[in-house]
Amino acid sequence: MREPNRTQQPDQHLLRQPSVGLCVSRELTIEYCNDRFADLFEYPTPKQLFGRPVAEVIAPSDRARLEPQLQELASLDREALSTAATGLTRDDDRVPIDLVVESVQVGDTTVLVASVFERTTGPSAGSWTGDHDGNHQHDDPTAALVADLVHDLRNPLTVATGHLALLRQETALSDAGEKRLERVTLALTRMETLIDEALEIAQPGESLARRPVAIADLAEQAWQTVPTENATLTLDSSRTASADPSRLIRVFENLFRNAVEHGSSDVRIEVGDLAARPGFYVADDGPGIPSADRDRVSEPGYTTHEAGTGLGLAIVSRIVDAHGWQIDLAESTAGGTRVEIHTGPGGS
Repeated sequence: MREPNRTQQPDQHLLRQPSVGLCVSRELTIEYCNDRFADLFEYPTPKQLFGRPVAEVIAPSDRARLEPQLQELASLDREALSTAATGLTRDDDRVPIDLVVESVQVGDTTVLVASVFERTTGPSAGSWTGDHDGNHQHDDPTAALVADLVHDLRNPLTVATGHLALLRQETALSDAGEKRLERVTLALTRMETLIDEALEIAQPGESLARRPVAIADLAEQAWQTVPTENATLTLDSSRTASADPSRLIRVFENLFRNAVEHGSSDVRIEVGDLAARPGFYVADDGPGIPSADRDRVSEPGYTTHEAGTGLGLAIVSRIVDAHGWQIDLAESTAGGTRVEIHTGPGGS
């Protein structure tokens, strides 16, 4: 049994949320970026990107197309750019991205505010495709409508995010102003969560890259990315499972977030191995789920929390189903919720 190694609490601000990479540039040179932007392009810290040309994080195949458009933005010949592109990591690996850029006048100079999202749609994810204007096609009309709506919502969200970053950088605020700004940040964070989860539910299916993984290690990775206030996590698992690591991390993220949202700020969470069959559980000491509601909680849109999206457990169920596993809900020994995931022959 061990406690997770948490060296740094996740920042509560939108600019450090997992899905949004933010970059501010002057004269096409990176002046500021957040942790997610650095992570996306595999730089250890954001400061290692400061002063570098924007072109260094764009794959050569896209530079000829994007650099003239960025120059137009910098010279105010256009106001915004939204496109799909291929990014270039520090180790020269390619990463598919969605890029939204806006030009903002600050004093006598023009800065470009870019939000970057790792693209989970496209040829590598089911039957999604993407063109260079950021539009997505899908063989399911409903899913296509959701994808287009998500894309349209992200543009104004990115504009708001960029202006928020500039405001934090360049304005000295009173305590009251900081509190107001924090409310704006929380609202934008909720919008981003809704957008991400709506898109994930709309995707046509799970494309898995399975390999043997240690349950405790992935749970610890997920714990690092979820704002958990004063919650505590205990890891009591020594098993492995055949799973897609990124998708299983997503399972843990959603279960941890659900426990924190529905429990107290100091909720206790435990991840451990099932005793009778291959698999693992996530248990908490929160209020629990009434037995009459347990069949409904995985339905998209069902939630008992005013700030909940009603999609978290639905996404968990979808990922578990894609692995061919089984999920059961029960009461934990502390009276909270216990989510059991039975991995079957793939567990050890």
